[in-house]
Amino acid sequence: MLLAGGVPAIYAATSSCGSASPTGAFTCNLYDSDHGEYSNAVNTPTDINPGYIVLIEPGLILNSANESNTVNWSDILVFTVNTGIPDTAQLFSEGYSGYSSLIHTVQNSTDYAFISEAASGPTTYVGGTNGNHTYNLYSSDVATPEPSTFGWLGLTAFGIVFAARKLLAQQ
Repeated sequence: MLLAGGVPAIYAATSSCGSASPTGAFTCNLYDSDHGEYSNAVNTPTDINPGYIVLIEPGLILNSANESNTVNWSDILVFTVNTGIPDTAQLFSEGYSGYSSLIHTVQNSTDYAFISEAASGPTTYVGGTNGNHTYNLYSSDVATPEPSTFGWLGLTAFGIVFAARKLLAQQ
């Protein structure tokens, strides 16, 4: 089911972070569909380190060739440290109008890492000093079949049935 603007219903939630546990653990859910191709900047309940997590297209191996080719970058998670106000996390997808500028910012930084995007459902990144900050990243650009794909599948199935009937009739 699609909502207005073609956004899948499973991504209709609003980005947010839960409260921190006594150990400082927390979970954030970030949806690039908050604003079409980027999430709200959500306040993290504890301090974080600044930097970037770059998601590589699903199915690609994490290696220097795939990581250096920005065509393979599907999403970027941005961690911003603020003074006097809470730190934030925000997800940007390749359809975001400022994505190419963000790519250049990441390339000029030393604080970034790569992870593979999940083929379906959220991509989970676990970070933090104690590995207790969980970020579930929901990207609406997960591949869905084009409508014409179903037409071709139907036509192919019809052709197979037709050929099988013809073969049976000849026997």
